[in-house]
Amino acid sequence: MTRTLVANSAQVVLLPSWPAGLWWITASGRYIGEAHRNRWWENVVMAVLFVLAIYGAIGSVRSIAEFVQ
Repeated sequence: MTRTLVANSAQVVLLPSWPAGLWWITASGRYIGEAHRNRWWENVVMAVLFVLAIYGAIGSVRSIAEFVQ
């Protein structure tokens, strides 16, 4: 059971890399084309998703730390 909890928490820690990478690709005209890159409001949505992923990762790390103690 302990390994399951730690493995699932580790996945949550890695989660912020997904919205960060997606944001980087969609915000750059170099990768997706100038006509299809994010507008200002889409960048705001991506920023909110990134902050939520960071918040979840921090909570996961705290949870693991409390469980280990």
